[in-house]
Amino acid sequence: MTGSDIAQRQEAPQNPQTEKELIPPGIYQAELTRVLRYQTLTSKRVGFEFTIRGGPADGAVIIQSAVINYNPKSRLTATIKALCGNEQVRPSKLRYLVGTKRPVLVIQGKSRHGTIFNYIDRILPAETV
Repeated sequence: MTGSDIAQRQEAPQNPQTEKELIPPGIYQAELTRVLRYQTLTSKRVGFEFTIRGGPADGAVIIQSAVINYNPKSRLTATIKALCGNEQVRPSKLRYLVGTKRPVLVIQGKSRHGTIFNYIDRILPAETV
């Protein structure tokens, strides 16, 4: 990306996993490796790409996305607060969160087409693991 780790108008991130590459649900140590903005048919979103660090799932990439909404109870606000403790981070500063390490709760979901995938349900406090 040119000049920053957060870019405007990117395509929605594709989940890099296939069902054969699924990792078991659980708590994993992860590093935020990329932040991007994109638009779906219905909303503008921010994608947080995490890479699992350590253990048998080392290197697995899992994406958490959130609608761009800074309401105090929104998923985006909760994600930002979990990463840096400050929910007032401006969108232009999200790129500075890249490299942050946190435990994440990974679970599995099913798409409307029946595909099973991993996703991050929650980012936990740093002292959890």
